[in-house]
Amino acid sequence: MRKFSGLVFSFFVAALTMGPMPAQGEILDASAELVLGAQVTQVDPLSFGKFTVGPAGGTIQVNAKASGIATATGDVALLGNLEQRGVVNILAPKGADIEVTVSDTTLTEPNGQTMRVVDVTCVERGNPSRGSCNFKMQPAGNADIGVGGTLVVLPNQRPGLYQGVIVVTANVLQ
Repeated sequence: MRKFSGLVFSFFVAALTMGPMPAQGEILDASAELVLGAQVTQVDPLSFGKFTVGPAGGTIQVNAKASGIATATGDVALLGNLEQRGVVNILAPKGADIEVTVSDTTLTEPNGQTMRVVDVTCVERGNPSRGSCNFKMQPAGNADIGVGGTLVVLPNQRPGLYQGVIVVTANVLQ
């Protein structure tokens, strides 16, 4: 019995290792689709307007949801109602889930004095969200995003035009 099973095993191995077998093939289709990521374009800059500041300092908060809605605290007095939310346009595939992130920043005047912009918010629809906002892209494939934030004005801040950038990033989520 043992010899017989050994012969079968030897024959089987020999059959597997004998000369090349004719190749059989099948074609396999392959494809790839590169999808356009989200593109961000500035529509309106964020502006904290013109103001004065006294010895206590304060803040100016610009609402991301609607332009012209700003509040001042402390010794800050707004002048001329020139505050406006920033607006960026996001272009992305229809129906895609989008995440927009916004960063706090520092504004600088020509002599090197600075003011911080904190609690930067964004909104597509609904309520503003600090740091990031998520939404589903509209059928048109583009959406306007409002950007707001709070400017921290130090006591007796040096007069001048303070400028800087807020980084806005849009990502298509998987």
